Amino acid sequence: MATAKQIMLDGPIGASAFNNEFGRPAICGYFRTFEMDVNGRRRGYHKPIMLAGGIGNIQSQHIDKNPIPPGSLLIVLGGPAMLIGLGGGAASSMAAGQSHEALDFASVQRGNPEMQRRCQEVIDACWRMGADNPIYSVHDVGAGGLSNALPELVEGSDRGGRFHIGAIPAADPSLSKLEMWCNESQERYVLAIAKDNLPLFQALCERERCCGSGRRDSRTALVFV
Repeated sequence: MATAKQIMLDGPIGASAFNNEFGRPAICGYFRTFEMDVNGRRRGYHKPIMLAGGIGNIQSQHIDKNPIPPGSLLIVLGGPAMLIGLGGGAASSMAAGQSHEALDFASVQRGNPEMQRRCQEVIDACWRMGADNPIYSVHDVGAGGLSNALPELVEGSDRGGRFHIGAIPAADPSLSKLEMWCNESQERYVLAIAKDNLPLFQALCERERCCGSGRRDSRTALVFV
């Protein structure tokens, strides 16, 4: 395992390299550490936590998510599902040494700045259309993978959705339905668009060579009901 000193020396270099590959410089960041005495014992983080970020802007009309009408399409945009991050949210909350080896390996994350940049170019092209933005609502894919992201996307509209797990793009055909549903592969977003806007959105994705364009023949469109 990396020492605290290695993390503090190499972590910022890694964050800077990733952001440069993505085309967005990291312009701010900090380390967080914590220690306190509890019942005569000294407790704290085993490792320093590094946060890095940048500054952006957003138009007021794009601040709030719009209600998703019945019959809309739910799209998984970005990289394919992989056998990674299956223990991510749970494993990161465990104390060191308490998890099983298999869970540790299943929690390893792999980043792909090229795919992240392609996704961002598609989203940028949509919001630049202003009032004609084809996206009703967009949601990031974090802890829990699609099992959290898709239900959270539709929950705000007070209705449910029909999710076709077999339509999710995957890099590994051996993944079980549970692994498809819960993996935490990065560089993915879920979003909702009107059915009539599918050709426009598909054209943007094909232009940016972004996986998950929502084409039915590529089995990446999820239908909202």
